[in-house]
Amino acid sequence: MGWCIQEGPGTRKAAFLITKYNAKIIDYPTFDEIDEDKALICVVENEFFDAAAYCFSENEMEEFSLVSDSRKHTWLLMDKKKVEELTGYGKAYISKGGAL
Repeated sequence: MGWCIQEGPGTRKAAFLITKYNAKIIDYPTFDEIDEDKALICVVENEFFDAAAYCFSENEMEEFSLVSDSRKHTWLLMDKKKVEELTGYGKAYISKGGAL
């Protein structure tokens, strides 16, 4: 885990992403149903801040789907290129020679 969108307020991060980047709220996703040009974001509401994590793989998505995690989770779809820009995901992949 660790590819997060840092931009925006500390709380109400889902609302910020919807307003600024036209993110769409979805029900609990099935990873293989996500269009190739979209990125899955899981916004987790912690006590003092929200974390918006890029779920770039099925394994990453499962990390945010644990039944034992009682925090509120909001699932969003966003433009994949924008998400990779905001998180630095693609840049890190290139700078490490194709290995994350």
